[in-house]
Formats: sequence, C-alpha cells, structure tokens
Amino acid sequence: MNKDMTFGEMKQLTERFNQIMGASLVNRDKRLDGLIEDICQVYGYKCDDDFVIDMFHSVWEARHGVIL
Repeated sequence: MNKDMTFGEMKQLTERFNQIMGASLVNRDKRLDGLIEDICQVYGYKCDDDFVIDMFHSVWEARHGVIL
C-alpha cells in the first residue's frame, strides 16, 4: 500500500517521535524500531510522499545514527 500522509497523521507521528526522543534511554531504541515498523506498515516501503520519507529518515537517523 502506498498512501500519502495527511496533516493529522504527520502531527501525530511527529508528536510520537518527540515523545520518544524526550523520554528515558531505557526503551528508546525499541520504541524507535516500533515507529519505523508502523511507518512502513501504513505507508509502504516504496512510498513517494516527501513527508513520509522525511519522517522515516529522521526516525532512522535517531535510531541508527546514520542518514539514509
């Protein structure tokens, strides 16, 4: 499935990402992995929506320390 991200979805994912980054380091990697999985499940692995791609890259960089 390849769908575009709505403003509401972008806001929700951004809030979730910011909450993860502001929380304790204990479960941060696990929670970032979950966010990556959720983005891929909802928007697909070959999504061409710029907002989805930017969000995915931000989460990936926070999790793995490298930019795709």
